Amino acid sequence: MQYLVVFTAFLLFLGSPIHAQKLKELYPNGNVKLKGQLKDSLPVGKWTYFHENGEVKEIAQFKRGKKSGKWSLYYSDGQLEEEGFYELGRKTGKWIGYYQNGTQGYEGSFKDGLQEGEWIYYYSSGQIDRQGSFVQGQQEGIWTYYYPNGREKQKGNWEDGKMDGFWLSYYQNGNKKEGGSIVQNKKEGKWAFYHLNGLLASNGFFKNDKEVGPWEYYYASGELKEEGSWENGKAMGEWKYYFRSGQIWKVGNWEDNLQQGTWRYYYENGQLNKEGEWHNNHTVGEWSYYHENGQLKEKGPFSDDGLRHGKWYRYQPNGTLISVGEWYNNIQHGKWEYYHGNGNLQRRGQWYNGEAVGEWESFDENGKSFGKITY
Repeated sequence: MQYLVVFTAFLLFLGSPIHAQKLKELYPNGNVKLKGQLKDSLPVGKWTYFHENGEVKEIAQFKRGKKSGKWSLYYSDGQLEEEGFYELGRKTGKWIGYYQNGTQGYEGSFKDGLQEGEWIYYYSSGQIDRQGSFVQGQQEGIWTYYYPNGREKQKGNWEDGKMDGFWLSYYQNGNKKEGGSIVQNKKEGKWAFYHLNGLLASNGFFKNDKEVGPWEYYYASGELKEEGSWENGKAMGEWKYYFRSGQIWKVGNWEDNLQQGTWRYYYENGQLNKEGEWHNNHTVGEWSYYHENGQLKEKGPFSDDGLRHGKWYRYQPNGTLISVGEWYNNIQHGKWEYYHGNGNLQRRGQWYNGEAVGEWESFDENGKSFGKITY
């Protein structure tokens, strides 16, 4: 809901000042837009402003050209939107705002045009949205925020209009979501984050709103998921990732939030799955992939852009060669050979930009040629 303060440009009159002059302005459809009176070219007394449909939009009192006294603002359907008091152009005393459905939107006080003291904001359902105090227009002290169902959403301290102190947030089911210290709107010191079910999701430290030092992350079922260190909000050094069983899933290094150096990946049974180099978040150089029984599954090089580039080999779980051939920027390109399960040549030919070209020859399981085809 928006609370609008309506500023209206007043008509200026040429010639000598008029002691008291009634003023009325109309919309193009003939309905009254505003009416009031001027004294020495300044608005005085009661002024009324209207929506184009004829409903009252604003009722204000003026003294020496400045809003003074009660002020009311209305929606175009006539429902009260906001009301309070002015003193010489500044909001003062208690103010109340309303949603268009008539429920209260907020209530609080002003002093010298600035919010002061206890304020309460509401959802359109009438449930409290948030509440806390202002000092000279800035949030101060403990503020509490709520979900539409009435459960507490967040609670923490403000100082001089900035979040400062311990803050705690909750899920809509009432379980903790996150908690830690904030200094001047920035996370500082130890923080903990939680899964929807209430179990710990991660914990570590912040400095100047950025992660620093060692952090741990957990599955929603409670097991350790990953661990590593941060430096100024960037992942640095060795990180370890785990299966729910506790077995290592992968381990490798980060530098300035980029994967770098040798990384190793494992099956849940502890057997090596694959290994190779990363550079600036790209797989580069020679990589090796393994079957769960430990036999080599595939190996070959990547380009600096993380694309297969060069000669790659594939193997069966028993170690027998399946195929060998050339890749060019992730596209099959060049000579390829494919093998039967017994290790004998099955077929061979050329690829060009991912398409078979030229003469291809096929062989039976005994290695005898039985046909050629040209693409």
